[in-house]
Amino acid sequence: MMEQSTMSAQPASAPATKQPTGFFDLPQECRDMVYLQFRPFAYFDITQQPKAIHQPSIAKVSRQVRAECLDIFYGDSKFMLDMRGWKHSAYPKSWTPNKIFDEWIMSLGDENTARLRNVWFYLNNSMVAFTIRNDKPRITFKFKQTRSGSSYAEIAEDAPSGHTFKIAMERARARLTYRVNEVMDAVKERPLTVTDYKGLCKLVEDIKPTLCTRIGIGWKGAVLDKDPSVHTNVNIHRKQCTECGYYRIGDSMTSN
Repeated sequence: MMEQSTMSAQPASAPATKQPTGFFDLPQECRDMVYLQFRPFAYFDITQQPKAIHQPSIAKVSRQVRAECLDIFYGDSKFMLDMRGWKHSAYPKSWTPNKIFDEWIMSLGDENTARLRNVWFYLNNSMVAFTIRNDKPRITFKFKQTRSGSSYAEIAEDAPSGHTFKIAMERARARLTYRVNEVMDAVKERPLTVTDYKGLCKLVEDIKPTLCTRIGIGWKGAVLDKDPSVHTNVNIHRKQCTECGYYRIGDSMTSN
């Protein structure tokens, strides 16, 4: 007789309990999309914003959320400084664009300036857009004319013979390139600090008079040397120009 095989009864397995998915279980890309919803603008005009640019409210949830959302807020946004003199009425009347930028960048601190990726400066007829990267080159920039043509840009009577708006733009670009390379040599691998951004603002401020068309290009010695390593003192021009010296700052230069 064949021996019958006996099979022990196996208990039925209980259905697996589905674990709830938490926010941090989502991929980083999905969390970043959530953080973007808390950003009020993609572009921030520092001079036209109220005195403070508030961080997203979600940054108060936890330390990890704060770190991740501020990476997106400061890293994916573009922050622009209008250096033409117009500003929000919330700022004190005496504050120039330079002062506004200095106060804003200091309020960020080194922790948040390390997150910045796009900082732009608008002049009367041109713009400088800095991009900060983690890889090399650490700092790149776009420098372009914002008013078409150059017929409006008259040459000052006291400018050197043969000086033109095209030459002024070319020398400004060369000077920017030279000075940005100096900054990169100093920065090396570390994040950019408050001091570094103040230096970039000052660099743009120093080329502004050389492109000024109020009286004429090159007025009062505002002419960059053809050697980009040579510093040009533009203080004489700045002290006598109402636009570059911001002497019109006041009620007539505010909005909102």
